[in-house]
Amino acid sequence: MNKLSKHIITIFAITIILQSCYTKRENTLLLEKRVPEYEKVNYEAYTIQVNDELTMRIISIEEDVSQLFGSNTNNSQQNGNVYRVFQDSTIDIPFANRIKVAGLTLRQAQQRIKEELSSFGELDVRLAFVNNSFTIIGESSRGVFNIDKDKITIFEALAMAGNIKITGDHKNVHLIRETAEGPKIFTFDIRSKDIIDSEFYYIQPNDIIYIDKKKSSFFKVQSYSSVLGVISSVITFSLTIWNLVLSYGNMLKK
Repeated sequence: MNKLSKHIITIFAITIILQSCYTKRENTLLLEKRVPEYEKVNYEAYTIQVNDELTMRIISIEEDVSQLFGSNTNNSQQNGNVYRVFQDSTIDIPFANRIKVAGLTLRQAQQRIKEELSSFGELDVRLAFVNNSFTIIGESSRGVFNIDKDKITIFEALAMAGNIKITGDHKNVHLIRETAEGPKIFTFDIRSKDIIDSEFYYIQPNDIIYIDKKKSSFFKVQSYSSVLGVISSVITFSLTIWNLVLSYGNMLKK
């Protein structure tokens, strides 16, 4: 094999290797340059939606009142009854009119229910979401995860799922969110620092996070051992092709 042939094989191998490696920038978070900018918004608490399920406990010093609504005394730690929000935005509480709660935060709904039940005397209302979870699918650890505090960020959500795989497309993360107007899809670059305090920074109940796969990930390598494997494969392939070309050339000369 002459020097020109060796140079061609070397250049070919280097080109393949360079295009087969993931760069640090592809998977780095909180970047400030050469990434999209997102508008900051004020945080708004999740509001109750149609088909949400709520648990309710009535807390009263009157044991008869607590038992009337299926709750125990104020020392009880058990969950109350489950109520689904109907299509007309209301929940149906026994011994009371239907109460509209869709569009309200939990605190606002608690206050409204308390006012509606004021005829039963001094009491307090405790509401919680049954469906207080989010879903992650795609290039991450998939599953449904519970939201165990008032606010959880997109970074915390991804950490709960084991973060984005190296094959995941950080530039195109999709978030599907149920709203009063129907499902809304956000697509954003998770690497941008402007994600903080944007409208998709905080996860809400029933959110679905979809991590797309990099289009070029099939050809990428993830470690030095993989790089060595690529080098070996490229050199072997190149030598095989070159030998075939030489053999074919010799056959034509004969």
